[in-house]
Amino acid sequence: MLLEKLQQDQITAMKSGDKARLGVLRMMISELKNMQIELKAKNVELDDVESLKVLTKEAKKRKDSILAFESANRLDLSEIEKAELLIVEEYLPKQLSEDEIQSVVAECASNIDTKDFGSVMKMAMEKLKGRVDGKIVSELVKKALSF
Repeated sequence: MLLEKLQQDQITAMKSGDKARLGVLRMMISELKNMQIELKAKNVELDDVESLKVLTKEAKKRKDSILAFESANRLDLSEIEKAELLIVEEYLPKQLSEDEIQSVVAECASNIDTKDFGSVMKMAMEKLKGRVDGKIVSELVKKALSF
């Protein structure tokens, strides 16, 4: 399980004295444990799918922070967020390239009779779940449907 891997890596980071990595690992473990508590209340176990959702959300937070800090000309804080993002992304599945995403979007658009943005977007996100940023998919769906 992903949580166990993070806990093992946390021990390794403690032993090596890598404080930056340790902080990010602690944050991810904390978020996963919070999700585990939420799911336990619903009688559901935390699995890797739910864990990946949490880590994807954390990666998105970092990306948003990077944009905010760069627009505010706070490059020092932006660099910290970039370093944290790299650590979080180590535990996420490999992100697809724009060409790969575009081919999936084109396939989804051709499979749906109505050229409805919502329908195409929903089908594409189901196929690409966890491996792409929704903003990129949205832009490519709009382009494919010529919005």
